[in-house]
Amino acid sequence: MDAEGRTYGEQLAAMLAAAAQELRQLSARAHRLTGADLDTVLPLVDALTAVAAAGRFTIAAEAEGRGEVAASLAGTLAQWVSERCPSLEMREAGQVAKAVRELGTPTLSVAREAVAAGRISVASGCVVASEWRQLLPLVEPAAHDAVVAGMVAIGESDGCPGVRALRPALLAKYGLGELLQEIEDRHRGLTALSCGHDIGGGITEYRMRLDPEARAVVEAAINTLSAPAGTDGARDVRTVDQRRGDALVAVCRRVTAISPTRTPSTLKATVIVTIPLADLRDRTRPGVLVGGLDGGTPLGPETVRRLACDGAVIPAVLDSAGQLLRLGRTRRLFTSAQVRGLWLRDRHCTFPRCAAPATWCHAHHVRHWIDGGASDLDNAALLCERHHTIVHRDRLSATVTPTGVRWELLPGSYDRFLSAATATDPPSRR
Repeated sequence: MDAEGRTYGEQLAAMLAAAAQELRQLSARAHRLTGADLDTVLPLVDALTAVAAAGRFTIAAEAEGRGEVAASLAGTLAQWVSERCPSLEMREAGQVAKAVRELGTPTLSVAREAVAAGRISVASGCVVASEWRQLLPLVEPAAHDAVVAGMVAIGESDGCPGVRALRPALLAKYGLGELLQEIEDRHRGLTALSCGHDIGGGITEYRMRLDPEARAVVEAAINTLSAPAGTDGARDVRTVDQRRGDALVAVCRRVTAISPTRTPSTLKATVIVTIPLADLRDRTRPGVLVGGLDGGTPLGPETVRRLACDGAVIPAVLDSAGQLLRLGRTRRLFTSAQVRGLWLRDRHCTFPRCAAPATWCHAHHVRHWIDGGASDLDNAALLCERHHTIVHRDRLSATVTPTGVRWELLPGSYDRFLSAATATDPPSRR
């Protein structure tokens, strides 16, 4: 108590009431401030607002923890906050309650302390909690504290958008590559394009759903073509959506204009993926797409290997510190003549009991290109889209013989094949 016998709570209430009165009179006195004063005072008012929001969160958490909310007539913490904070919309009161509830775990204590100190907003705290729920099963346990601390640090400087944008970088650094790959594999088959729906005036509307790998291919195909393209110095007035739609139509026109003698391998979109060489070889971490609207999106290591097999993927190989060691070239792809040779040799998909026509198939490196496999016919086999996916998913090996391609269908056979092949490689190839 002070000299007047007031409790700490009463003293605090008196000081806050006086500060609130000063702020209420600010509007009437603002004309007395100089230009320099305006620059100085507004950031201070903003800081006070952040401190007030932090205090609101702290008091709500304290009331919830002590059982004050349960003992009140309020049905929920959100209602309790709303009744005592008339300046808040019910949605904002609900956000305070959500932050109290979701930041209560030990792992998120750093985020809780940051909200209580006013370093990040209540909204940013909720985003940290939401992002953490999605990241938790995908990152290695030893990195949990580092991941949360990273999100809090970005929340302090960039707010909610910065926290949301951080997920790909965190997955690239701490993600469990095989688990992320399992999730991507489960998503395969969910890619869909609806039949056209006439919405009037001769306009047809489609709906498209893409898994991560399909999105990477589509974005790579339309990325350059969707850039603004003004003519005669005039600005391109098309919206982003219009430019992307026009780009997709342009890609389709180019495909339909291709001569039947041209091989589909010449149509592959260029995808740039950054991934440490060891992670690509050992399938431990995801790769990260570069460029386009999907830049920063993580792709599972096996997805990167599959794309590297039949797409014009440029692997940007990094060292342990993330510095560029080597920028690969797309020249590793099978040539048009080689693909036509495969059409003549294999006739159809080489997977057992599959008769998909040769022109529907991909040219697959039996020994993967990233593992030192050459782009030669004796290291190639035709595979349809479905079986190409299965071969990479189950890591199947094959043997190319003069009479055809023989597949070893036991999962993991490729790993055993590669181990044996590597043991006999000359030193220059290892």
